[in-house]
Amino acid sequence: MPSTIRRLTFAVSASALLLAASPADAQFQLVSPSPVFTEGQPANLFVEWQGDDVVAGGLLRLPPDWRLVDVASIRQGRREPVSWTFDSAAAAYRVTRSERVAGRTQFVFRVAAPDYDGRGAWSLTPLIAGEKNEEELGMGLPMRAEVVSEPSRLDESDLVAVFGGKTRIELRSRDLPIFTGDRSYTVECWFKSTGLGEVILSAWEGEEETGYPIELVVAPDGVVQFFRGEPGRHVSMSSRRPVADGTWHHVAIAHDEVRGWTRMLVDGVPADSLTGHTTDATAGSARRLCIGGRCEAANDERSDSRSTAYSGRLDMIRFWPTARTVRQIAASMGEKIPPVAGMIAIGFDESSSRDLVVTGARIRREPTDFLFFDPVEDLSATMEAGAVRVEWKAGNRNTTEFVIERSRDGVLFEEVGRQEPSGRHGSYAFADVEPPGGVVYYRIRQMLANGGNRPSGTLKVGVGEELPTVTNSRLAGNFPNPFGGRTTVRFEVRETEQLSVSVWDLSGHQVALLYEGQASAGTHEVPFESGDLPSGTYFVRLQTDEGVSTRTITLTR
Repeated sequence: MPSTIRRLTFAVSASALLLAASPADAQFQLVSPSPVFTEGQPANLFVEWQGDDVVAGGLLRLPPDWRLVDVASIRQGRREPVSWTFDSAAAAYRVTRSERVAGRTQFVFRVAAPDYDGRGAWSLTPLIAGEKNEEELGMGLPMRAEVVSEPSRLDESDLVAVFGGKTRIELRSRDLPIFTGDRSYTVECWFKSTGLGEVILSAWEGEEETGYPIELVVAPDGVVQFFRGEPGRHVSMSSRRPVADGTWHHVAIAHDEVRGWTRMLVDGVPADSLTGHTTDATAGSARRLCIGGRCEAANDERSDSRSTAYSGRLDMIRFWPTARTVRQIAASMGEKIPPVAGMIAIGFDESSSRDLVVTGARIRREPTDFLFFDPVEDLSATMEAGAVRVEWKAGNRNTTEFVIERSRDGVLFEEVGRQEPSGRHGSYAFADVEPPGGVVYYRIRQMLANGGNRPSGTLKVGVGEELPTVTNSRLAGNFPNPFGGRTTVRFEVRETEQLSVSVWDLSGHQVALLYEGQASAGTHEVPFESGDLPSGTYFVRLQTDEGVSTRTITLTR
């Protein structure tokens, strides 16, 4: 089952002026940043309800000429009934859940961009059920965010595979690496989809009594998951955030026979891992391997191949007989590399070899809009003599310029500076010498070689204002710091109270919950295991009824 994903808009700041959303603001929150839409094409917006009230739905307002195509309501990894209509009086789409149950609920809005280049703001206002879950509804605080559409930029010399309906490729497994627990292997591919609950590739035929070594799926909540199983037992890995947003993503699964672990990387970054491996030879070897769905008979009445078939684009599918490292995968995932001994690559610029493909050689192909670039990383800010110093890191592949943008509301941004890329992997800094007072938002927009652009995550900075302080409890630090795989977080409590201690990354996503509940007076210590998190800066966040306090911690590998 998909793991529960917790997200909260987080404030990354400067020095001691760090802001965070209060519990009262924790209603609708973006689970992942809004994608950049292509003119006239759909993409998914992922939103999660995080309030204590029972949410009955919401009012979705889109910019002119943007339209809602579909809505999914996901709770505990399962899709719930949901209906939606356009309310002309409110000039918004009214979305209503059939099941009125409290708790975290994710909404996935499939939205189509207009047939022109543009940008605007969209909003989602929660509809709150009555005290006894009756039909009368209250209104919560709206959430606002930006949407951007850009022209389609196709590379006629590079073709990708288009999947949909019954489209499927079956491969001759004898020509592939042996997917057993005692053999190392790596599988990787690029994909672009808005489909939910679909199978990208699989060695499973769907029978519970049959073991299988590998299945890669897009879960109902939009995350990408890896499964393997023995009869009656399945284990899985999952990405931290949704990827079925209608933009290109890279996923890699690497199994190391020596260390006995399997690792998932999404867009070149470790996302999850498994220890141990399947020992059942039947489960460990793939008799069949299919791309675009499970290896089921199309006329099998028990088959759910239509409902789980992959719909989207695929490219650069590679199979390696070795466990590739994070550095190797990140360095080559966007490159077309020459043949390497033992590596099998399936591209779609030419028809695939009939020695490898059993069925599906005539799959539909089309020019790609894919362009690989190095995204902005380690975005941070510090205060220097009244100025805000914004820093970030990025490579220069297919990037022509970095545009520094500022906003007062976190939705509509204005340009405040530009910098050209320098070096293969560079560090950059920009000083905003006259920032406005109060809360200010910053981000970096990358201008790409094909004329497109991509915005980074958003920094929320407090400039020259008094912030709520936490006096009863405080974070005393962590040791060691910097740290490798493990550190201990210490916090002090004067009087018993309810609190939580969590860890967040720079893009505003919670990566660990260390403590939640009532804490007695005294000094407390909680361990933090970094797992497969990448090196960089993180924030420990202590939240009480008084407010929020944070500390910076540094992970090094």
